[in-house]
Amino acid sequence: MSTRRSIHNTSLTDGEIVEQSDMGSITRVTADTFPILKRLSINPGAMRTSHWHANANELTYCLSGTSLVSVLDTGSVFSTFTVGAGEMFHIDSGSLHHIENIGDEVAEFSSPSGASAPRTSVEPRSAR
Repeated sequence: MSTRRSIHNTSLTDGEIVEQSDMGSITRVTADTFPILKRLSINPGAMRTSHWHANANELTYCLSGTSLVSVLDTGSVFSTFTVGAGEMFHIDSGSLHHIENIGDEVAEFSSPSGASAPRTSVEPRSAR
């Protein structure tokens, strides 16, 4: 069995101990020690353009801020919802979606990928 490290696995024994007592401990793994936990930052009033992932679902955790998420799923059903710090959301592969920061602070997200190299397609902009 190989002991070679990959971007797809890590061990909590390599993480940072953030709290420890006689009862146990809490260990944290961050994008610094587990790079696949990529981060997305969106400034107030800005948005992540409409896009979809052809080969991966998206599971995203909101670290800070408040954002509006809009989704047009593969069944042509449109929905919008807000997410804030501590909340997460899921987008099915192939669903067109965007994230708009509707708050007053930078919105930060962590979104581990559902595929080793997710293909992202961006909705083309209309010619004006």
